[in-house]
Amino acid sequence: MTASRPFERITTDIYGPFPITDFKSENLRETGYILTITDVFTRYTKLHFSERINADIVIKELESWCANFSKPEIMISDNGKQYVNAKLERYLKIKDIKHLFIPEYTPSSNGISERLNKTISFILTINKDKYINEAVNLAKDNQHKLQ
Repeated sequence: MTASRPFERITTDIYGPFPITDFKSENLRETGYILTITDVFTRYTKLHFSERINADIVIKELESWCANFSKPEIMISDNGKQYVNAKLERYLKIKDIKHLFIPEYTPSSNGISERLNKTISFILTINKDKYINEAVNLAKDNQHKLQ
């Protein structure tokens, strides 16, 4: 998976569900998710914590990505229900973003996101004494230092 310039191609994945009851109380549900969006060229990564995950959240975070950087030509994801649905496909078509799916049952095909998920898992494990948003920010900061 390569790109010839920054923000040409992004990869996205969902980390979770994971238990958030071990973190300091924020009156949250029992489980949470982290949506990741990574630029393939620079490896710059955006993480978004949510108590639920669906196409609306993916679209909102893609809008934020496009507003802060630029619209990618290609988005790579797995076949999760938040990625395989009419609402997201309409959005991507309007934005003229090509959607590529990794083959089912081959997470290694999305190695950038899978490596990031391991980093997130490690950071969350060692930071359970913090609020969940603090732990997510530490994971994001750590990811950028690993590049």
